[in-house]
Amino acid sequence: MRHRCFALVATAVHTSALAPSFDTFSAAAVGSWTGTQYQWPGDTNAVACESVVDEVMRSCGGAVQGVRVGDGPLLNRQDDGFCFFDCGSWTQGPTALADVAAFDVGLATHSGRVRCVVSVDVTAHKAVEATVVVEEKAGATPLPKRESLAATGAPWLAPRLKWKRAAEATTLPADALALPGGVSIACVDNNGATDVVVRAGDVSLTRSYDASGQLVEIRLVPCYYQGRVRR
Repeated sequence: MRHRCFALVATAVHTSALAPSFDTFSAAAVGSWTGTQYQWPGDTNAVACESVVDEVMRSCGGAVQGVRVGDGPLLNRQDDGFCFFDCGSWTQGPTALADVAAFDVGLATHSGRVRCVVSVDVTAHKAVEATVVVEEKAGATPLPKRESLAATGAPWLAPRLKWKRAAEATTLPADALALPGGVSIACVDNNGATDVVVRAGDVSLTRSYDASGQLVEIRLVPCYYQGRVRR
């Protein structure tokens, strides 16, 4: 009985994971960033750009409501469909798929950060337009070891997400779209369910929707630890 109880405890430790801290996410995400912006399709020449990520306070009190990249939309920590990670990565998108859906993804990579705003034709399973920004923050330190995490909700409510360790294998199909700036994106049909996958260098993020089009899971899978790419 003692050995059996120990095995159950060990399993729980292996499969559970602590929820990311918004303060830790914010510290990694905010600041002044410089980089290069790509527009797809159409533009063939990238342009230099700068962005400032700031915390946004609630109008009725001193609590932090979320963060904003430049004059872009608020990434609200209480919004359904928004998910953040300790490393500074995030994703914001619909909790229910329409024929065309827009996704905002920021991925903290080994060398900096990649932001991608992409519109996907869900019925045709392909991206139709995207803006990609590859950027670095002055004075940034290398990312520490981070876990592969998955967030689930039933129903999907961002403030009450359930967290677990994610499977570390994320495979893109052979016809995945290669965007400028080293970003790949795929909209995968899994027997009626849909995975929207964005990969940038050494990290990938997947938003999974069930056959009814409802968001059921978000997974972040880094491909390196302690600044070293895993072979």
